[in-house]
Amino acid sequence: VRQVERASPASKAFEAGDIILEVQGAEIGDDGKVAFRGTRNERIDFHYLISKLFVGDWCDFTVLRRKRRKKLKLQLSAVCPLVRHDAPDPPQYFIVGGLVFVPLTESLLMDDFGSNFHKEAPISMISQWTDGMRDSDEHEIIVLSQVLASPSTVGFTDFFNVILHKFNGERVKNLEHLILMVRASKEEYFEFEIERNNIIILPRKE
Repeated sequence: VRQVERASPASKAFEAGDIILEVQGAEIGDDGKVAFRGTRNERIDFHYLISKLFVGDWCDFTVLRRKRRKKLKLQLSAVCPLVRHDAPDPPQYFIVGGLVFVPLTESLLMDDFGSNFHKEAPISMISQWTDGMRDSDEHEIIVLSQVLASPSTVGFTDFFNVILHKFNGERVKNLEHLILMVRASKEEYFEFEIERNNIIILPRKE
């Protein structure tokens, strides 16, 4: 087990570094396969045993953890990806000082970059789509979609389709979290930290 998504049910059972020895009582070979149809001559990837189960079913595992065998039980649940397939309905967005923020979704990628978005979109967005892991159930990737031209955004309009990391030094969890932080801020300036260590600074009162 290389990595465990902290917001997933698996985080309650598995730890990074666990070595899975058995699934549903079937021993896993060094090749990651188990006996198929009860014979030794036919073997199949161990994921096959899990694919036979349904959401809500329990799956039994035996792992090697810190040199000790340990039995685990995990209730299966539907996968909730960090980058959702469909955009929220109605669409969600937040505009502050001419900066337009939206959650990153597969629909957004397709709308902005077409059906070949996996080749055309920025690597920072694609890596979240393919490998991003949620820190919590509410975790979203927030994108600065565009910057509207205004006196306060002069010099910033070249930023678009970049990921927002922090607002006033605090990590952004999701769009609602960003809205709450902006509305609650009493700072003289708003600081939006985006990818590649760029920072957009806007006066709060304008």
